[in-house]
Amino acid sequence: MEARRWWWLVAIVAGLVLGPVDLWGQVSTPYPWAHLFNSPAVWAAAAFAYGRWLHHPLRSPLGAAVLLVVGVEAYYLADILVRGASTSNVASPTAMVWCVAGVVAGLVFGLAGTWSVELDGWRAVLGRASLPAVLGAESVYVAGRVVTEPADGRPDDLGAFAVLLAVLAAAILVALVRACDRQVTIRVVAITVVSTVAVGLGVGVAI
Repeated sequence: MEARRWWWLVAIVAGLVLGPVDLWGQVSTPYPWAHLFNSPAVWAAAAFAYGRWLHHPLRSPLGAAVLLVVGVEAYYLADILVRGASTSNVASPTAMVWCVAGVVAGLVFGLAGTWSVELDGWRAVLGRASLPAVLGAESVYVAGRVVTEPADGRPDDLGAFAVLLAVLAAAILVALVRACDRQVTIRVVAITVVSTVAVGLGVGVAI
């Protein structure tokens, strides 16, 4: 409980770690794992984990938003220090877009992580379904790219990446519903599956 009193500091430190680790993963790990570090779902998972740890209806989403915004800027600073990228990247339009996305994702998944600690009720269901659903949706989207894009116009390992995302989604889903009763489990699984397909196909059509 003592650590939770410093929730804002934990958020900042976690963001300072997330950014460089994400950059390291993109440039140093083999594919398809490198794709995972470049995945929005990983950042959503960081916000979700923070919210689940803090378990506070107001501080969790705020802290998770801080975590992701700091993570974005830490990523660009690490890129400058390690790979000699331009210092202008820190305040570039792309960085600002990612910061805004970090605020939105932090608020949503930070709160979802808090809800996921509850054992029953609609908040427990939605909270538990959120993270596996976003991983599953990205898996569906990537699988759609494998089916629709020419083989010479996409990375060869996209299929493996889609499988990796699906396995992670399933593993997280199982872990999150393990302590739930049967009715909550059924609802979580149903919402996860529906959201996975709907969001994954919807993003594929929109993009």
